[in-house]
Amino acid sequence: SSGINAEWPLRPGKFETYLESVVDRYLDGSLPPYMREEAPPASQTYPINTVVSSTIYQAMMDQSKDVVIFFNQKSGCEECKVIMKWLEEIAVDVKDEPLRIIQLDIFENNLNRTMFSYQKAPRLMIMPGGEKPESPIGFPFEMDMNPEQIKRFMGGYSKLAFKSCKDTKKKESIDELIKPGKDKKKDEL
Repeated sequence: SSGINAEWPLRPGKFETYLESVVDRYLDGSLPPYMREEAPPASQTYPINTVVSSTIYQAMMDQSKDVVIFFNQKSGCEECKVIMKWLEEIAVDVKDEPLRIIQLDIFENNLNRTMFSYQKAPRLMIMPGGEKPESPIGFPFEMDMNPEQIKRFMGGYSKLAFKSCKDTKKKESIDELIKPGKDKKKDEL
């Protein structure tokens, strides 16, 4: 054997030097953080735009629009496909309102977990237009929900879009929309 490990191609004696340089760069702040990120799409498709780790913050901070963020898993997530279809329908319904729907594949992109409190896909969040809150407002998705419940949640927390959802006098809480045993409420939706 030549002394070169096929899995770690550094020659013996060089590893220590390499590791030392990584630690030195970390300590002096010059080591860039590693973030997993898929390539940004060359073009966007209507009605839902795809964002990646480096573009999500700019997209969601647009003060001229309410921004709905869909954290999905593009492969192997049946619930994600259902929600995507619903979001496309909702986007067409409110196409003339100040709303932007964006999606991000959480398995292809790293994010700041303190700002985004999602545990798994699928997850919906909204950043209301105007002055932005510190973090998005989350929506706990349940498989027995429907597009109208999602639209009413968005309408309840949006500031600029979903005018048709704002005509109710009482803003429904998330619990009222998804609590088991509230079949009457679900039927009314």
